[in-house]
Amino acid sequence: MIPNVFDDYSGQPHYNTVDASLWFIHAVHEYLRHTNDQRTFNGALLPACKEIIRGYRDGNALSNSHGSDRCPDPPG
Repeated sequence: MIPNVFDDYSGQPHYNTVDASLWFIHAVHEYLRHTNDQRTFNGALLPACKEIIRGYRDGNALSNSHGSDRCPDPPG
């Protein structure tokens, strides 16, 4: 899972949505479509997208390596 917001004071990432990773994949697709930058896509972006997809496929989309095991429950 990737963070979707960073604290204004500490810079700490916050993970409060599970679909931010899917939006990342969408943004990567649009980047490639508009730039045709295969080097960046193949070198950094495609491996990240594959890791995200594996996480969803394997049921690990709600865990990450940044100290959060699950998305926080929504307020209220």
